[in-house]
Amino acid sequence: MNATTTAPITFSAAIPAVSFQTVAGGRAVRVRREGKGDTFLLVRDDRARSYDVYLLVMQGQGVVGRVACVDGEWIWEHGVFRNWEATGTPFQVFPSSTVETRWGFANREDAVAEAALYWLS
Repeated sequence: MNATTTAPITFSAAIPAVSFQTVAGGRAVRVRREGKGDTFLLVRDDRARSYDVYLLVMQGQGVVGRVACVDGEWIWEHGVFRNWEATGTPFQVFPSSTVETRWGFANREDAVAEAALYWLS
């Protein structure tokens, strides 16, 4: 029987109830709110040209938000996300008044942990 190795679970320094675990061969991070059943995946957005951007993907809901580093400050956005229709690339923020941006996070972990409190029940 082969022993399987799993990536270690780390906890947010800002919000200890949120944990992170690298999955999918290092291509994604599973984010979990401890004591709750839901999780989401944090995946790098390869379409971003000038910023460090990650998508928040929930099973059954698709992309529910994203975090990005803009001018050295991390932001978290959530709103209406939908598939691109013309180009075939996977995700697009639909430009509407329902997209909300929260900023002022010192690092990616803090922004993602705040998103976890919002999305994970």
